Amino acid sequence: MINVLKQTIIILGCVPFLYGQGYSLNFNGSTDYVEIPHNNELNLGASQGTIMVRIKIHDIYEDSYNRIVSKKSFWNNPDGYELEVNPGQNIITLVAANDNFARASFTPNEDWMHIVATFNNSSATIFVNGDNMTIDNNIDAIESNNLPLYIGNMSGSEGDSLASGFSGRIQEVAILNDELSQGEVQQIMDNGIDPSITAAYWGFDEGEGNLLHDASGNNFHGTIHGPDWWYNDSPVNPVHFELGSVEARTGDTTIVELHIDELPDISVMSLEFDLSTTVDSIDLIGLNLSSGVEGWSYEFNQVDTSFLIAMAGPDPIASNGVLCELIFVVHFGLSTDYYPLQFESIIINNGDIGSVANNGGFDILDKHPPYPFNLESPSNGTVINITDASINLNLIAQWEETTDMDDDTLYYYLSLRSESNEFEIGLVLDATTAIIPYQTIYDTMYYYGLTQGTIVWDVAAFDPYDITWSDNGPWTLSIDVSSLNTDLIESIPSNYKLSQNYPNPFNPITQFNYALPEQSMVTIIIYDIQGREIRSLFKGLKNPGQYSIAWNTLDNNENPVSAGVYLYQIQAGNYVKSKKMILIK
Repeated sequence: MINVLKQTIIILGCVPFLYGQGYSLNFNGSTDYVEIPHNNELNLGASQGTIMVRIKIHDIYEDSYNRIVSKKSFWNNPDGYELEVNPGQNIITLVAANDNFARASFTPNEDWMHIVATFNNSSATIFVNGDNMTIDNNIDAIESNNLPLYIGNMSGSEGDSLASGFSGRIQEVAILNDELSQGEVQQIMDNGIDPSITAAYWGFDEGEGNLLHDASGNNFHGTIHGPDWWYNDSPVNPVHFELGSVEARTGDTTIVELHIDELPDISVMSLEFDLSTTVDSIDLIGLNLSSGVEGWSYEFNQVDTSFLIAMAGPDPIASNGVLCELIFVVHFGLSTDYYPLQFESIIINNGDIGSVANNGGFDILDKHPPYPFNLESPSNGTVINITDASINLNLIAQWEETTDMDDDTLYYYLSLRSESNEFEIGLVLDATTAIIPYQTIYDTMYYYGLTQGTIVWDVAAFDPYDITWSDNGPWTLSIDVSSLNTDLIESIPSNYKLSQNYPNPFNPITQFNYALPEQSMVTIIIYDIQGREIRSLFKGLKNPGQYSIAWNTLDNNENPVSAGVYLYQIQAGNYVKSKKMILIK
């Protein structure tokens, strides 16, 4: 479920690890497995290598071969490797091929075992809880293949006729391309391992979701198929909330309010949920935190209809009631006028599973887009000749006022663009009339080498949640500036200037103006408060004049950004200026 959401994994080197403490995955012995796509780094070295795992066997008397780690299609295939355990025989085996293996013994118990199988090109050693327990050694160099690596099974959930999945819990898996001595194994036992020295390291720190992260830095992440998460010796049980049917229309925004009536003291929280729906396409486009979590930050990610939200703050919260609002939008047509929403969530409290009362849940906030409205003037198809005599006049655009039933504050966005999309002039207003100087239109067309053409214009009304374009638009204007001989000097500003954006705070569109006293190479970039580039709005050569530019709160990948403080910066020649703006959601 999790895909591109940034997840921070904190590795503390040389910190003693208490076996059995923390998260693990519980494998059922048959169909459960984790799959890691093939990479040559996972083939182990031709001359030496190491597999390290931490496991707890469910049934110590089970007489079968339990594959812990496998990069092999069948037991007797000549290439690849696998690490397996046979609890009934109290044997751990590192297999390279049939009759090409090393074995170790162990004392059956129900405790966690730390197993290290390490080899060179002529021999192998298997350590159990730091002790050399090798009883026979008949292994050569391990041959490479291009198969995935599986944890908890062989060849996914099917395996072969001799294969059996691991029955028990796995808490740690590491792959190294070096042989380890007993002293090094003991040091790892006592202090843990530095993931940066491994080819792959899965620490099972997530506690949720179906992605197993590789902390080595090589990004060999695995997909979890079947096994459940456990914390210490207890399963991690999600809290289930259900909703009935909710009416939705294409383009509408649905606001889902998460409330938890008994929220524990927490400063880190992760919400994971699946949205069961008949909607063809629905996206999570925003999240509003409640007043009880001021100062918190959050990130969210969506894969199909699965969502992950991570939140953290400087101060713990201990409040009841509304935690946040989740804002969804339906993009395509529905197979029915109604769609059901079903959520399941996990609350994580500083690494522990928090207790969440079942009387919490998800409520629908009935938000509505602005009512339909129409463009009024200039009428569709109007012809405008900009001449020496009319250059000081203005284009006056008008449209109907509208409202919405939520009484939200409304703004209007006026868009004028060339029919062939060379340029767009965008204005954000709180009135139903816009005044655009002919000089601005001429300057823009002149810059793009146009003397005449069709201008498409339309208006959108928007509130903090929805946008509604005019019912009767877009309309067109025919603009002709071919007879104009006006000297452009009178419109040239005397100084560089960057105005404050309007509106501010804003959502979802804002604009700002800038002035150039001379021809300049112009770069306009949006940054977040940490100085990271969010959106490159413009880069190119501009003639002297007055300009306006709008930002629609999308980043360089056309994804909506989260609420917060942003910086917009212009660099024109040696002139550099930045200003702050606030995006609300």
